[in-house]
Amino acid sequence: MRLFLDTSGLYALEDSSDAWHVSAREFWEEHIRADPRSVVAISTHLVFWEVVALVQRHLGPLRAYEVGRKLIDSDQISWIGSSDFRIASQALLEIRSRRMPNASFVDHTSFFVMRENGFQNVFTYDDDFREAGFVLVPGKNPAV
Repeated sequence: MRLFLDTSGLYALEDSSDAWHVSAREFWEEHIRADPRSVVAISTHLVFWEVVALVQRHLGPLRAYEVGRKLIDSDQISWIGSSDFRIASQALLEIRSRRMPNASFVDHTSFFVMRENGFQNVFTYDDDFREAGFVLVPGKNPAV
C-alpha cells in the first residue's frame, strides 16, 4: 500500500483521548507494524511540524520531543522536504483558486505532494482529503 501520513492520523496515534485513537492504533498495528515492507509511506516536513506542535500543546514538551524523535528515526517514512519551493507555490495557487478554501495551507501542500507522487491513500481523519479526491485510511469510525 502507498500511504501519505497526515497530521490527524499521526496525532491520533499519540493521544489516547483523541476520538480516533483506537482506530488509528489498530490500523497502525495491523498494517504498518505487522508488515512494514508492504507499506510505502511518505509525508512532509510541514506535517511533521504540525504534529509536533499539536503534541506539545496537548501532551507536553517531553512527549513532543519523543514523538518528533520517533518520526525522525523511522525508517518507514520518506520525508518530502522544504527544498521544493514549487510545492508551496502550488499550494498557494490552489488556495487562491478557491477550489477548497477551507482546507489549510498544509493540507493543500499535502494534496500537491500526493498527486505529484501518485498517492491515493492517506492516513487521516480529515474530510478535506476526501473532498480533494483521496481515500481516507482507515476511514472514520470513532471508538465509542
